[in-house]
Amino acid sequence: MKIPFRIALIAISFLALSKFTNSKTHGFSYLNFTILPPKSYEISFENPPETLNILKQPFSFLDSGGESLVFESKDQKWVLKVFKKHRLYPFYQLQALELIPFLKKNLTQRSLIYSRFWESLKIQSEELSTLSGLYFVHQPQKNEPDIMMCLKDPLGSTHSLNFKDIYFILQKKGSLFQDIYKKQDSLQLRQQMLLKLVAFYKQLDQKGFKIWDNAIKRNIGWIDEHPFLIDTGAVCKKNPDESFEDQLKSLKNWIIKNDPVQLDFILDAIATK
Repeated sequence: MKIPFRIALIAISFLALSKFTNSKTHGFSYLNFTILPPKSYEISFENPPETLNILKQPFSFLDSGGESLVFESKDQKWVLKVFKKHRLYPFYQLQALELIPFLKKNLTQRSLIYSRFWESLKIQSEELSTLSGLYFVHQPQKNEPDIMMCLKDPLGSTHSLNFKDIYFILQKKGSLFQDIYKKQDSLQLRQQMLLKLVAFYKQLDQKGFKIWDNAIKRNIGWIDEHPFLIDTGAVCKKNPDESFEDQLKSLKNWIIKNDPVQLDFILDAIATK
């Protein structure tokens, strides 16, 4: 079936305009925050009652991840993550566009990202809350009171928004593991960090999970002298046939690149049960 040239041109123009706009604002838009989870999706997570007081302070744009925008609280103790609709759009609402051949691959990738993200958020909330650094997980509820928040966007403009219908999470603010590690001049302190990192991975493995996108430089944080998961969408169930050593190939490569003298040390730590 041939697709009319005009429809194809409109689709291309829309994608190009969307890409340009997102590059400037990182997808900051209230409408872009109103994402929908899979049908019948629900997370079991006990939110601290004092969280609403934390949310009363202003939050400023800090960074943009693959699936979320990250904002830092005024007191610099917390980070708020709001998820991007243009990255996590419900695949079932886009299936009709599969008729356009050059969009089919993109839609298949979106479907994978969408399902993988929500699975990871549920796992981290219900199974790995102590390792993920999650403090508050907001799921819109019927008849919920307004949650008015003050956010400063990537361009520096301030917005007062009602977040009662928005999925978002709150984490204690930490640092990137890689940044802290590289600042350590002491061999002993670096080894202590590596031992804690390997122990962190072993905890994930024992619980039956792994980090599918194991990019240490962006997925692993450091807070209160321990590593934690930064990326909300990075966890999945591990393959039963996949060994613990196989899961840590990226860690070995990271060591070779950043601190090669520690290779034997990290190999021994991984092998120790």
